[in-house]
Amino acid sequence: MNSEDKRLLVEAAIAASNHGLRKEAYSLLALFPQLIDDEEDRGICASLIYFALNDVADALAALKPCHSDRAKALTFLYSQSEFSRQDTQTFTQLLEGEHHGHSNRRDI
Repeated sequence: MNSEDKRLLVEAAIAASNHGLRKEAYSLLALFPQLIDDEEDRGICASLIYFALNDVADALAALKPCHSDRAKALTFLYSQSEFSRQDTQTFTQLLEGEHHGHSNRRDI
């Protein structure tokens, strides 16, 4: 499978989680070891999906082997007990680069 196909499957997993398609998101998560080679990136992506599905414990568990500043920031955010479901949706939109119709995404 080429890298573009892998990227699309990861994006599909994120989209599924954001739309509450739990079965589909979990099915795609099972493929992450074959889709994402880097353990840090795999853990961060998995944590975002779990968080979008409101599975905070699994989101935190996915970050356990990760040591980057991004992982530490996500661990801190996930650990905040005052996060409501609306905060989760807003946070996910910001991470994806779109909020109120404006794109924050930069092509590198």
